[in-house]
Amino acid sequence: MPRYKDLLQQQKKTQKDLFEVVYAADPRVDKPLINKMVNGICLPTPKQIEVICKFLNCEITELYSAHELLTIPVVEATKPINKRVREPNEFNLNVRIRRDLVNKVFSKENLKKLGYPSMADAIRSFVKGLEKQLDRLDIAEKKETS
Repeated sequence: MPRYKDLLQQQKKTQKDLFEVVYAADPRVDKPLINKMVNGICLPTPKQIEVICKFLNCEITELYSAHELLTIPVVEATKPINKRVREPNEFNLNVRIRRDLVNKVFSKENLKKLGYPSMADAIRSFVKGLEKQLDRLDIAEKKETS
């Protein structure tokens, strides 16, 4: 079992303090993940352990037993494979929609019936339609003010 709690307590530091330091170095980290590390449920990445040891002013052997150290993955820096790079003018959209409605409308069969190869294509088409509708309204407003 890792000895985070002992070291944090001895140094009068909290898990929140630990989280803030690790998050600054690796924004993928959240509070539940730090809690899992402290409680021995999961292991940090090499980058995270480096930050943790620096924060706690300790060696990795003070946090983990020899057996635990053998299970920490050694990761070499590699480029992500096939990771899509978002263009600066793209917007990532997340929405909450009733699951039953999504299952019905966005099933592969129904998307195919509607003429869309994918959910993303259907949503893009919808947004494009809204854009055209706004363009028509703008033209109508300009005619009214002229």
